[in-house]
Amino acid sequence: YVDTVLEGCLFHCTGEAFAREFLQTTLDWPKYFLDDTPLSRRPWLNRPHYKVIDALLREQTEHTRLHHRKHPEEFATAYLRIIRGMWGVPNRNPLFVGREAELALLRERLCGPPAAPRRTAGIIQLETVGLGGIGKTQLAIELCHRLYNTAFPLILWLRAESPDLIAEDLRRLARDVGIDVMDRSSEDINQDIRSRLFNAKCPWLVVFDNLEA
Repeated sequence: YVDTVLEGCLFHCTGEAFAREFLQTTLDWPKYFLDDTPLSRRPWLNRPHYKVIDALLREQTEHTRLHHRKHPEEFATAYLRIIRGMWGVPNRNPLFVGREAELALLRERLCGPPAAPRRTAGIIQLETVGLGGIGKTQLAIELCHRLYNTAFPLILWLRAESPDLIAEDLRRLARDVGIDVMDRSSEDINQDIRSRLFNAKCPWLVVFDNLEA
């Protein structure tokens, strides 16, 4: 879209002066500049005016952050390292009540005692077990909503009734964060997500719902 807008400034308005003013007065450029043009590494094939446009973007790099421009595969790596939010977590149940002792225990197991220093490294595995229908999933949903941002800026929820469902959710996650999934095996995609999570810059929580032992 930047190319399209700047082409309009250059060739359908008043030229470089207008394009330069547009760049200088446009605010809130994102931290990462995604070059999502087809064959982005060969701009001469799809961007006929790329030299003029890139020169202007480079000249105004204080605003445009052109030095942060990344190709799609690079952007996916950077994006997953800074991503925040809840992915796949069901909506909070407005009728949920009680279970405060269980919630406090789960929080302590994941985050440590309230007065203790916050954990900054390591992987913790925690299981909630019990008969079907006693509310394990609802407990996990409530916990996710309580811990989001206060303890875990990134929370992922995976349907784990079967290996196929886990693979399907991981493929959807990969697609949503820009990881290429075309012609790739589930094993490759899972490894890609794991490696990027381990390099994430924030604490994260992954919930496997209905995982059978």
